[in-house]
Amino acid sequence: MCGYFPCGNTAPRVDSPFKEVNFKVKQHKIVNGRWVIRGLFRRFGLWRGRVRDLKTGRVRELSTRERDRRRAEQKIFDWLRQCERREEARTQGERFDRAYEERLNLKDKDVRPSTLADNWRSFRAVYMPIFGDKLVEEIEVKDVEHFLKHLRSERKVSVRTQRKYLGELRSLGCRRG
Repeated sequence: MCGYFPCGNTAPRVDSPFKEVNFKVKQHKIVNGRWVIRGLFRRFGLWRGRVRDLKTGRVRELSTRERDRRRAEQKIFDWLRQCERREEARTQGERFDRAYEERLNLKDKDVRPSTLADNWRSFRAVYMPIFGDKLVEEIEVKDVEHFLKHLRSERKVSVRTQRKYLGELRSLGCRRG
């Protein structure tokens, strides 16, 4: 077995009378423009497959636990669908900046224009640098604690202002603990 050809085929020699070498043809399937199924193979009587995620570049080797090739291929497609559903559910959460903007747009009829302008200023200057494009569900207690520490040390705001900012965060569903 030659080191350059792991499938067991040998490279044609320069002085070889054979110019054409039949290499094992690998059949790759591209699924949804993101996944590449790199051919199924058998190991210990069960079908396995390698799948490359074009988005991350990661290659996974999956055991289908099937003895039938067609069922094994179907299991890999099911796994891909499950991965896409998981990622879709992860991205469906609401981002902090969009949630806060929506809240301010709902408040604009109930408060004075000066209060609304102050809320927009605090949104851009206070909340965006810390929370930015995080999902509301991803904001944890440690993030809120870091935010309060930032307010105390760098912005030097009073306790009352800290409570005001914390109340705004709680209204969006962010908890301190």
